[in-house]
Parts: sequence; C-alpha cells; structure tokens
Amino acid sequence: MLAYISGPHGAGKSTLMTALAERYPQIIPYQEDRWDFPKVQGDCFVRAKSKMLRYYFEALEQKQLDREDRILIANRCFFDYAVYSRSYAALGWLAPSKLRYLEELAGRMFEEKPQHVVIYNPPLETLRERIQRRWKATGIKKWREEDFGYLEVVQHEFATLYERNIIPDALYLTHQNVDENVEAIARWLALTEEPALEVAL
Repeated sequence: MLAYISGPHGAGKSTLMTALAERYPQIIPYQEDRWDFPKVQGDCFVRAKSKMLRYYFEALEQKQLDREDRILIANRCFFDYAVYSRSYAALGWLAPSKLRYLEELAGRMFEEKPQHVVIYNPPLETLRERIQRRWKATGIKKWREEDFGYLEVVQHEFATLYERNIIPDALYLTHQNVDENVEAIARWLALTEEPALEVAL
C-alpha cells in the first residue's frame, strides 16, 4: 500500500513520518528527494514544473516499491504540487495562463492520482512557531519561508483541497500532538482496531 503525508511547510510531516515508522515496523518511509532535482529559488513557473517532475518520477519508483505486506509512506505527492501552484497563482506570482498550462501537463502526467493521503494542516500560528524554531535550530531559511502571507495562502489551499473531496481516501489532521496524530493515522491505515477520526484542535 502507498500512503502520503501532505501539508504546508513547517507542519511537521517528516517528524510525523519518523514517529510512525518507529512505532509500526510495517510502515516504511520513502527516501524523499533522492533523485536530487534542482531546487529552483526564483521563477515560480519553473519551480512548479521542477516539483511536478520530482513527484512524477518519485511516484513511478514508489509504485515499483509497493508491496502488499507493508505500507510505504512518503512525504509529499502530486497534491502538494497542485496546492503550491494554486497558491502561487492566488498570490499573483504565477499567471493564470501558466497555471492552466501546468494543470494540463499534470493531467497528462498523473493519470493515476494518489489514493491514500493524510493532509496534515496545523493552524497558522502553529506553523509560524515551528518554522521559527527551525530557523533557530538550523540557521537556514528555505524559499520564502519568512513570508507568512504566503504560508497563510498555502494553509488555506490545503484546507480547500480536503473540502473539494477529490482524494478517494483522505485523513485531515490539524492537531499538533505527534502521538495523537500517529494513533489517528494508525487507525486510518487499519493498524489498530479502532476507527479513524479526524483530529482537530
């Protein structure tokens, strides 16, 4: 089975994946970004295309690695590319014609969309706090991380993605407690007998 964790930058997706794998040995984290696609820092159109290509090639490999006796879980997927592209357009960073081009291209490349997706979308204030802590810990600021208006749009677009109900099997989480989120995902993946519930603050 293939499953994905999607959400805004600063949500804590990597931390959540690590905690899941430590608690449940049948969950195998996919090694993200191992194809070393270029990290475009400027033009949003080129950046979006680069992300699309990365997720396309990762999806091909993930399909090859899929096995019935385990759950391969990955950080980000096609839906992350879609959300960020829409966010660029909403902010005026990407022309409508270029967004339409990207959507047409993605429609041809991703005939099969991810089926099982956790949308991890904490409140905006939580995202800001986590990003600021990461800055202090690493001394590194990623692309436009200091623009919290951008972060707010991305957070809103992930909420809209869930509300559009286009993912066949989606779990929407907003809680910031890692242990509670791990247990919610385990129930969703049927690793425990209790039914999965959406976790909200």
